[in-house]
Order: sequence, then structure tokens, then C-alpha cells
Amino acid sequence: MDILETTVNELFDLFNGHNADPAMFERLDDMTDEEITALADAQHEANDDSDVEGYIFVHFLVYCNTSLIQYMDRSIIRAKEWAAIATDSFSEIGRRLEISDKLSTIKSIQESLNR
Repeated sequence: MDILETTVNELFDLFNGHNADPAMFERLDDMTDEEITALADAQHEANDDSDVEGYIFVHFLVYCNTSLIQYMDRSIIRAKEWAAIATDSFSEIGRRLEISDKLSTIKSIQESLNR
């Protein structure tokens, strides 16, 4: 397993079972790439942690399925904004930062591979 695959798997593990709606993950498993992309395009402002995390994950998933960089960029921007929002839990701050960092790392690795 290479570093890119390892980082992607670690990122999926960070999402799995936390703030994101578990039902959303089940629905995504049954959706086509086109349906997931349409879902990402329909998402706008997220109001709570579950919505924000879902937004980040869905946009990242579209990127994984399509390699369309604008979805990765949206995911990274939202993750950075989310990481900057105050929370009472130090472990949650660390988790948000880790998600943001892993997204940026994945993008950097992909860019270096595409050169």
C-alpha cells in the first residue's frame, strides 16, 4: 500500500462513525457517481457539525470518484473553516485539523504524481 492509499484510508476512518450521519454513508453506498456529484452540487451552507462533516466527505468522495479538483478544493476549504471554529473538545479540534491536513496531503500527493 502506498502513501496515497494509506492517507485516503486514514481519512475514511476519521469520518466513519463520528459526527457525520451514519444513514448518509449507507445512502452513498447505493448511489451512482452521478448521483453523488449531484448531491455535492446541491449542498450549500452547512449549519451543524454533522452537515459540515457530510459536506466535506461528499465533496471528497466526488473527487475520489471523478478526479475533479474543484471538489477536493471545496472539501479542503470547508475543512479548514471547520477546523477554525471553536469547540469545547480538544480531541475534536485535533480530529478536525487532522481531516484538513489529510485532505491537503492527498491533494499534494496527487499533484506531484500528475507532474
